[in-house]
Amino acid sequence: MGKKHEKKQKKNNHTLYALVILTLGIAIIVMTVLLLFHVQTIVISGNEYVSSSEIAASIQDDKYAGNSLYVLAKDAMGKITFPKAVESAEIRMKAPWSIKVTVKEKEIIGCIIVGDEYVYFDEEGMVLRKSPIPKEGIPYIEGTEVEEAVLYEKLPVEEERLFRNVKDAVESFRQYDVVPERIVSSGADLTVYIGQVCVELGSGDMELKISQIPPIIEKLEGKTGTLDLRHYNDSSEIISFKEGEFPEIE
Repeated sequence: MGKKHEKKQKKNNHTLYALVILTLGIAIIVMTVLLLFHVQTIVISGNEYVSSSEIAASIQDDKYAGNSLYVLAKDAMGKITFPKAVESAEIRMKAPWSIKVTVKEKEIIGCIIVGDEYVYFDEEGMVLRKSPIPKEGIPYIEGTEVEEAVLYEKLPVEEERLFRNVKDAVESFRQYDVVPERIVSSGADLTVYIGQVCVELGSGDMELKISQIPPIIEKLEGKTGTLDLRHYNDSSEIISFKEGEFPEIE
């Protein structure tokens, strides 16, 4: 009996010892993960108008987000809610304690003035940025009156086609090297001023209409007046020029 009891005791001791070692091993692994993968730096690139602090705050929005492995897993499951102005974001681990975030923002297509602020919007009319200082390279749209603009909400305009027309027009200006000095809206219709010539574009078919501007402006050198392209499209080539006349919206 004594030998059997002694063997059983030794077996129990070995089992207990193995359990302690296993527990310690797991504890060491857990502590290593917690300490080594603790986020110390977040490197953010690609953002121009969305602040890095706003992006970082959206990543670290819960108590477990201090761990880089957790952040990567959360991102893989699509559980991170970035600011609405962010079109996409890629998160990678630079080091166990450092993550890199590469951001692609939604494109600003134009701006209007509301109160004493420049309000920048995308092709759907969502407000992406508000600032008292104008941003270089962004076309300012005159004629659109809005009483209030809320960040990340849609601008309350009567004609939502305006946003699509502005986007198409801006892209076509770049494509055909047209540099308007003014862009004026009336509902969804657009009118632009190039030198001494006012060009009425109306709504729709922006690329087709704007493609006609460079050769016509070249022929009108030295003249002032209004070039009417509102009715120019695939089925109609109606173009008129009223020398010395300008629309009332001027």
